[in-house]
Amino acid sequence: GLTLDFQNDGPVLGSPLPDASRAQMAEVDGLLGRVDSAKEVDLVMFSNGCDPCIERARDWAELLRGGGSTPALTVALVAGSPGGDVTKEVVDGVDFVVEGEQASKIGRAMGIHTIPFAVRLSAGVVAAKSYVRYRQHLMSTFEFRETEPA
Repeated sequence: GLTLDFQNDGPVLGSPLPDASRAQMAEVDGLLGRVDSAKEVDLVMFSNGCDPCIERARDWAELLRGGGSTPALTVALVAGSPGGDVTKEVVDGVDFVVEGEQASKIGRAMGIHTIPFAVRLSAGVVAAKSYVRYRQHLMSTFEFRETEPA
């Protein structure tokens, strides 16, 4: 069966962003500077063609549209073929979408092995991380509060 090793998946809680992932982010125009200057960064690793990724990407886009979270720089890493279903779900809602091989390189450098996977950086340090099996995982990792419909 599938063995999940949460302790060793993703960056270490309480640690700064790994140098290798900073180097990979520097390859994306403007990304590293924005990450370094943001108080909070919410990042999710997805892959195009992964059904749970499509559903969680849709959830994230809805949550972002609804507000109710700490303002953060939002970054979607979307491995696989560019322009797929996950990308279409998040492209209008997040600040940065990194696709294809570059997304994979950043994810690997962050130690992410299982997707979808969420990471919150606060003042440059890994403040939270989670497998994103359900909408609730996005809500708790990124501190969304349910907002009443207008």
